[in-house]
Amino acid sequence: MTEIGPFAFLGFLGLCLGSFAATSALRLEQGTSLWGRSRCDQCHKPVSPLGLFPVLGFLILKGRCPQCNYKIPPVYPLTELLAGALAIGLAFVYGPQIEAVRWLFLGLGLLVISWLDFRTTQIYTGPILVLIGIQSLWLGMLAPQSLISCLIGLLAGAGLFHWVSTAFLALRGKEGLGQGDASLLGLLGFLFGWQALLPLVFLSAFSGLLISLALLGLQRKSLSSKVPFGPYLVLAAVLYQAAPQLWGQLFHLY
Repeated sequence: MTEIGPFAFLGFLGLCLGSFAATSALRLEQGTSLWGRSRCDQCHKPVSPLGLFPVLGFLILKGRCPQCNYKIPPVYPLTELLAGALAIGLAFVYGPQIEAVRWLFLGLGLLVISWLDFRTTQIYTGPILVLIGIQSLWLGMLAPQSLISCLIGLLAGAGLFHWVSTAFLALRGKEGLGQGDASLLGLLGFLFGWQALLPLVFLSAFSGLLISLALLGLQRKSLSSKVPFGPYLVLAAVLYQAAPQLWGQLFHLY
């Protein structure tokens, strides 16, 4: 029972953070304040304590507001379940330790950034600054030996996409990669270190190309469609984190 306790705690923490992540993403997308009590999107009455309980509250309320019968967006319980599964998975990989909690926060933050870019084709500064703050605390308190590598990754990552975007604008007369993409790559460089930048750029570009070609073949996109690049960068981060040594060896970084 003692061994199960930390895993159960991390799973519940993941459910709660998933609820917060879903709420934050929707409020940022809608342009509303992140502060204040959660309210029904239709009748604007405060959500009851039961409704705030992750997943279980959604099931008991049958997915509807008890005041006005408004259908609660399923993104809430789905994100909560995803975050809970992520927390337990991280606990198995890293053990029920602070490292698992750190990656839980970072992973959910990247999910919010990716979701918002997919929905609005805009990368929001707020979530990036929050993740930079979390990583700064980690480096300052528990991993000072990685500080220089991560700082170089932050500056080089943001600078790399900045100059690529500038060159694209000069050659094509229109924006290709936005400044938000540069900020996101800088964040990933800060999380993984400068050694990860080349694999991250390759993986994001390759996955973006494959998915874009698939959507083009399905006639879901045209060549002139604006494609958000943030989700591909986040996907690249997931692939890189799954096997950093493999990608490092492939790109002769170690």
